[in-house]
Amino acid sequence: MTVAWRELTRRFVAGIDHNSPSAGTATRTLFLSLRRAFLVGIIVLQCLVAIGAVIDCRGRPSMWLMLLATGLLAYAAWLLMHDRCPAWVVVVGVYGTVFAAGIASDSPDNVLTFNDLWLAHVASALPAVFVAGWPAFVLHAAGCIGFSTALAIAHPAWGHVIPRGQIVAGYSIMIAIRGGFAVLSMLTSRADAQAATAAAGAEQSAWERRLALETMEHTRTLHDTVINTLAAIAVGGGGVRDLALVRERCASDNQAIDDLLAGRRSSMSGTAPLGSLRKIGIRIEHTGLDQEQLSRAYDQLPETVSADLDQATFEVVQNASKHAGVDVVTVDAQMHDDRLCVTVTDHGVGFDPQTRALRGLDGSVFRRAERSGIAVDLESRPGHGTVVRLLAPSADAAPQPPDLTAGDLLPSDDGQLASVLAAVRGGARYLWAVGVLLVGVVLEVTSQPGRWTPTYLSLLVGFAAVPIAWLGRNAVGHVRTAVEALLTVAAAVGFVWAAATSRFGRVDPALWQLLTTTGTCVLVWSLSKRAGVVALGVQVATAIGVAVYLWPESTTAACIILSGVTVPTLFVVAFDQFDLAVERIGQQAADNRRRLLAMRFDARLREASEASRQRWRDAGLTRVRDFLSGLADGSADPTADAVRLRCGEEESYLRQLIQLSPDLIRLGPWLTRALDTARDRGVDLRIHCGDAEPSSDQVADTLGRMLVDVVDATPRNQSVTMSVFEATDTDLLVTLVAPHGRLEPLAPVVTAMSPTGEVLTFGEQDLLQVTVPA
Repeated sequence: MTVAWRELTRRFVAGIDHNSPSAGTATRTLFLSLRRAFLVGIIVLQCLVAIGAVIDCRGRPSMWLMLLATGLLAYAAWLLMHDRCPAWVVVVGVYGTVFAAGIASDSPDNVLTFNDLWLAHVASALPAVFVAGWPAFVLHAAGCIGFSTALAIAHPAWGHVIPRGQIVAGYSIMIAIRGGFAVLSMLTSRADAQAATAAAGAEQSAWERRLALETMEHTRTLHDTVINTLAAIAVGGGGVRDLALVRERCASDNQAIDDLLAGRRSSMSGTAPLGSLRKIGIRIEHTGLDQEQLSRAYDQLPETVSADLDQATFEVVQNASKHAGVDVVTVDAQMHDDRLCVTVTDHGVGFDPQTRALRGLDGSVFRRAERSGIAVDLESRPGHGTVVRLLAPSADAAPQPPDLTAGDLLPSDDGQLASVLAAVRGGARYLWAVGVLLVGVVLEVTSQPGRWTPTYLSLLVGFAAVPIAWLGRNAVGHVRTAVEALLTVAAAVGFVWAAATSRFGRVDPALWQLLTTTGTCVLVWSLSKRAGVVALGVQVATAIGVAVYLWPESTTAACIILSGVTVPTLFVVAFDQFDLAVERIGQQAADNRRRLLAMRFDARLREASEASRQRWRDAGLTRVRDFLSGLADGSADPTADAVRLRCGEEESYLRQLIQLSPDLIRLGPWLTRALDTARDRGVDLRIHCGDAEPSSDQVADTLGRMLVDVVDATPRNQSVTMSVFEATDTDLLVTLVAPHGRLEPLAPVVTAMSPTGEVLTFGEQDLLQVTVPA
């Protein structure tokens, strides 16, 4: 047995469990839409049974009991449609009404029996729809066999044909409905599985994106504040000339670290545009726009653009204060074609613009400006000073900042869901059309064995209608019109031939297989509602004509014909309700899923933010904060040689940390921890990996743990080097160099990670190398 057949068999037995954790939007939409269609059918059938009771039980107490029972059941079905009633109440209620109507009827050839048998057909389908697993088969067997037994006991004169036919019909319908649902649920389950995979991938991607963006922003913040302050103190000279300003900057940087670790957004600017420049400690000459004009220009810019412009200007002036060898810098602000332009000029030593990366301008100025659409123009040459122009974008041209909210990160599978539900709607119609025809064949063969009846002609018409509808579903123009007309005639002819088997309701109407015509009517309706209305109209007109002809001879037969023509109409209405429910419930289910995913994404984004902050805690940033706190409150003297040496060490360490790529989602936390361990132990740890890392969390954890353990075991003043290279498009080569004897314990782990992994010894150094998936 193939995998598909095993899966189909499993779903046939299990049914549709829309509350299962694996049931997604498509599966729940399928179940709820089918439920609504069946409940609409139940309500309409209660009306037919009630009409039959009025016609055949007039004047008897059983009529009032049947009216009460059908009314209560219709009300229960309406409540279930709105999720205000348990499903088992309706299922049991339908069986109860079927039993009661069958016992109350006094003839196998009257309207009540005819309509009751149709309700019994629907009752046979209910366990397949509403009950999951084996209990559905047990409940169906109890109801189907129980009904046939009750008829045989209550009406022995009716013979065995109707009881036997109901058992055959009941099981045929149960198998057909359950099998059809198994096919449809396989389609929806696959769609749900794909959607779940896409959501999980998007969730992980969103987590990684948030972590990388926050780490990148934290890196910029540290570079622009703490690292620059530590560097200025370490260099001495003009950087510590104004002790009050130094303490103010240390306090501000200390607050920046607190904000970073607490997840608060902090502004490094002063209260006014370019207000942070006063913290640098160099004299600034402001020209161009006055403060009021500058504030109005800033107000026209998005917050992210104004913040990046402010910080980029700060970095340019800071760079001039450290390298230009001047005591004054000019900052000019002008408006050019509704765009704010800030120009920083110094008449210092100048430099070669090709070496801007060495001065830190790439990360602190150019990349920051690029993300906000700020144009940067740098002019400099040795001995002739430097001019940097920062041109902000116009307000309507400013790029949007990277969106870190869940809404824009959610995967959009609306198109896929719509296509799947369209396939479900179409598949349900064709499965129904083929299924009822097969059930009709079984019923005709078993109820009237050895007889050739007009029903077989009706079945033949129905089977011919299926490929015609399938081939004509994409037809247009006259071809489409011809297909619709042909199916309309087929529906009317099929109805007449099916009714002819019972001599139009006059002989054994209970054996009239109306199922044979419902598939054709549903297919016509699916091609065009206009054509469906015409087909039903032709069928109803035919039935009315036959009923009028029969009325003088037998009012019962005429009523049966009129009641019978409502059955195809009922199934068309039910399928129309199914279509409407698929659209409405599908959209509602998609919205609910989106809200649920949004909550999950928000939680994951918060986890990513916390992971980024934890990365800096693991890096010992709290130690740096405490050191800055001492400088800010005056307990440490920034002019003391020991303090300046400590500033240089902290600056060097932090610069090494921020060199780690923020895209190192898996390895980054381990590398940070290893650097902190190396700092505490006095080990010279060097890392070369860019943004390449393993694709597996487990492999990354193993490599990271190995690195931390090696650093922890390395003696003071010794060196450890880790490198990660892209060996191929799919593999990474990881190497680890450490003093002899420190890598040997890792040999079994390396071999387990990769058959080509090995630990080699070269004099006083060991080399570990292993290839892992990229």
